[in-house]
Amino acid sequence: MGRSSPKKAGSKTDSHYARRKTPHFSPPSDGVVGHYRIQHWIGKGAFGSVFKATSLRSKKDYALKVIKPVGKYVRNAKEEVAKLDLISSLDSKNKLFVRLFRAFDYHKNFVMVFELLGVSLLELIRKNEQKGLSVKCVAAIAREIFRGLRVLHQNNLVHTDLKVPSSARQHRLP
Repeated sequence: MGRSSPKKAGSKTDSHYARRKTPHFSPPSDGVVGHYRIQHWIGKGAFGSVFKATSLRSKKDYALKVIKPVGKYVRNAKEEVAKLDLISSLDSKNKLFVRLFRAFDYHKNFVMVFELLGVSLLELIRKNEQKGLSVKCVAAIAREIFRGLRVLHQNNLVHTDLKVPSSARQHRLP
């Protein structure tokens, strides 16, 4: 599958590239991006694709978020890195927020290296055969979300993209 080359941010090609439904990034044939070997694709969103990858140095698994090479997406991702660094400094004990370990440019893409989390909330519901979740489980998820929001509020920060998939973390639920 061929890839089109994005033009300057705001151009017609850039706008088309940002909206298209096909994958924007194909790992190289050896699967190596930076110091990480891509294991498999996890998912995609408006800004890019996420892959499970293993560090060639530490042999630990991570989630690599590869941002589409679209000017506004890359700028937003770099702003997100700064915000996540700030949030990480506020949350050093509780570990309420996903950890960003590093970020780097890879050819025309911007790559963010996150801790690899467990199943998403949607996957959890699917594994429960669409029967919903117990009240205990929902309460545990809600408590975690509210604890994270409290940390943000106490530091005059606003979460502008709060949704359940963003808040699902790896933890034992009742």
